[in-house]
Amino acid sequence: MLKIKYLPVALAATFSLFVTCKNKESEPKYTELAKAICECNQPLAAANERFEAAQKEGKIDDAEKILSEMEPLDDVFQRCLTKAEQQHGTIKGDAQEEKITAALKIQCPDMTKMQTDD
Repeated sequence: MLKIKYLPVALAATFSLFVTCKNKESEPKYTELAKAICECNQPLAAANERFEAAQKEGKIDDAEKILSEMEPLDDVFQRCLTKAEQQHGTIKGDAQEEKITAALKIQCPDMTKMQTDD
């Protein structure tokens, strides 16, 4: 049975995207950015739920098909994140990363739960 958790990998990549250095003077808008990240994540989260359901039911072919559909969704997710970052600010450093993580826990707790599940 497949044991791949695709969404947490995408989420880890997301945080590294936000930690990139860009020269912006103002503090990011954490709540707005968290809301945008949650919206960006919806298609991937839905596909991940279908993937996990197929996996639990032992439908390997279905799970593999869903997994192959997730790669283009990750590209859409990354473009959406870039746009959100441009609109609401770039996350720089550990202190800001902690703030966006806290905002994400409030705005989309299911997403942060999926990231920490193993």
